[in-house]
Amino acid sequence: MENVDLILKTTIVSYTDTNENNFAVELWKLIKDYVKIKVIDDFYSTVDYELTSKINGKIMYLELKCRDIKYSTCKSFIIGKTKIDNINSKCLTPCILIWKFGELIYFKEYTTDLLNYETTTIQNSKVIYINKTDCECSMDKLTELIQKLIC
Repeated sequence: MENVDLILKTTIVSYTDTNENNFAVELWKLIKDYVKIKVIDDFYSTVDYELTSKINGKIMYLELKCRDIKYSTCKSFIIGKTKIDNINSKCLTPCILIWKFGELIYFKEYTTDLLNYETTTIQNSKVIYINKTDCECSMDKLTELIQKLIC
């Protein structure tokens, strides 16, 4: 029986879906007392997770990018410009952007200033570079930010 406080993807078509479910379980174990987590089971969804406060019903969102550990040493992380535009236009806020490299977690809260970040094109897609120094690091700090934004 599925836990109503944790709803995982049921359609698993790639390793990305498995990573999203695994991260949801890992995060849920840390914040289950005050947050419900739903992994969004829609291939075309702008974000990967919808979190709902058990305290006040407030909703927030998470976007997860799992990358090979070798990229954790880069000075910046990338995210699609279209994703940032969609988070903004669909009012999917508050939202936290997360990069996971093995056990390393980096994250940045979405703010509208991301709309003004410099873009470049990689494989015909516009992307935004986010400096690693603009991000926080660690699961503990991530759970603190989630609690601050949703409770």
